Amino acid sequence: MFFVRKSFDLAWYTYIDIVVVGLCISSSTYWFLIFINLSDKFELPLKNENDFNKWAIFAHNMRIFTRVSAMTVVLMSIRNLRVLTTQLPAFGVLFDTIRKAKIDLLYLFIVTNNLNK
Repeated sequence: MFFVRKSFDLAWYTYIDIVVVGLCISSSTYWFLIFINLSDKFELPLKNENDFNKWAIFAHNMRIFTRVSAMTVVLMSIRNLRVLTTQLPAFGVLFDTIRKAKIDLLYLFIVTNNLNK
């Protein structure tokens, strides 16, 4: 179809699906690479600067893994909400109700927050 129209003609949620699959694959690959490369044991207490550098590199790699995984979870949540709103009409009605009543919900939150103090 791409060669005929010269465009992908995809919906917005299809792009999210593509990004989610890419992030899942990269997150899983990064996880395996982190723990395959940890062939030497970490020792406590730290005896020299090299031991500290190993811990710092491990912490940096885990921070990157956490960020990629968090982006994946957020995009998967958006994707799941789209599926729920299209597949379950009652779920779509719930979101419409919340969207229309957001000011009232904000006022309710403020009042209950003030009552708890």
